[in-house]
Amino acid sequence: MKFWRSNPSNSTVNEEHKRIIQQYGGAVSPSDCNAVIWKLYVEPTLIQAQQKAHFAASPLKRQWEGRPVLTAVVNSDDVNACALPGVDADYILIYRGLLERVLGYALALFSTQEFLPTIGEAGNELPYSQTMVQMSQRANLKTARAPLEPRCPIRAASGTILSILAINAVVSHEFGHIVGGHFDLMSDVRAVPAGIDELRAQKGDLDLSIPLACIEWDADHYASCLCWCTQDAMPFSGPIIDCFAKSFSERQSMSIVIWSLAVHVLFRCLAVESAGVPKFAPDKYPPPSLRGLCFVLDMLNRTSFMRGANHERDVEVFRFLDQAENFDAHDGVIVAGHDWFQNWSQTRPDWYERMSNLFHEHRDQLEAVRRTQVTWRPIWKKNA
Repeated sequence: MKFWRSNPSNSTVNEEHKRIIQQYGGAVSPSDCNAVIWKLYVEPTLIQAQQKAHFAASPLKRQWEGRPVLTAVVNSDDVNACALPGVDADYILIYRGLLERVLGYALALFSTQEFLPTIGEAGNELPYSQTMVQMSQRANLKTARAPLEPRCPIRAASGTILSILAINAVVSHEFGHIVGGHFDLMSDVRAVPAGIDELRAQKGDLDLSIPLACIEWDADHYASCLCWCTQDAMPFSGPIIDCFAKSFSERQSMSIVIWSLAVHVLFRCLAVESAGVPKFAPDKYPPPSLRGLCFVLDMLNRTSFMRGANHERDVEVFRFLDQAENFDAHDGVIVAGHDWFQNWSQTRPDWYERMSNLFHEHRDQLEAVRRTQVTWRPIWKKNA
């Protein structure tokens, strides 16, 4: 059984695939990229997506077993990715703009000597006062250049690995929309493939039976679950792992911290968050910092459930992330942990608990369209 196919044999699916890719700017191919960038960044991203797709396929219900999911990088400047339902297949599109933004931001962080100084020769990098890292900085896949690049090869490689994992989390989130059956909550959408936002614009908010925040929360949880389950297949090798391994007593702690840093890079690239406490808004995307922290907490909770509670593990993870808050002193744009915890304490009564209750209210609807044989959703008890 194949859940992911780069060259589907079904001619109808193949034509639909081509049409969708052209609709979103055409596919990015090796000829569109610098050879090194393709080999070290774009190709590993697609390989990781394929590995996750195979893993996600194993628990599918019978009626979904033969339905392929096709993944492509499309030539669009937008910082985005999307899942699309087709007639006989589903699609995940990763936009070139997202790849460039994530890689550019990760390389910029590692080009600053204050960011994770234990990795490589951080002393050779420039101080923040000279780099002035901004989230909008992009790498160029064609020229293999970025506005800020680490001088240390180890730090450059670390930024690339972190970028691959960040895009991995995006792909896992999009799988969450597909495996969670989110498109099945909307009627008559398969004739015209479109993403969640496009479908909402076409059909109106009232046609979506579950609030957007709840659907995004659901996809985020599946992403954390899929990343946790496939973490042994991650491209963890080389100096970045050697540096991290010295700081943690077990691989699980190290894995969760690296994932948390990757998710931090991702959410900081996707949305600029205001300094104020966001209000609870069921029909909008949840705050990025809250989504990032919940991703990490999900992985910690799953680790504790599957491998046993370990207070030292939790302390190791949060101590590391707390240390990263020192980098926040320079500029609110650069955050590696502090705002997650501060925002978490401020918004938990207004967001997390209300989000949990909202999820509980719609759980039966979500479970009815789930495409897997077993549930992967958490069970939150509704508050009295």
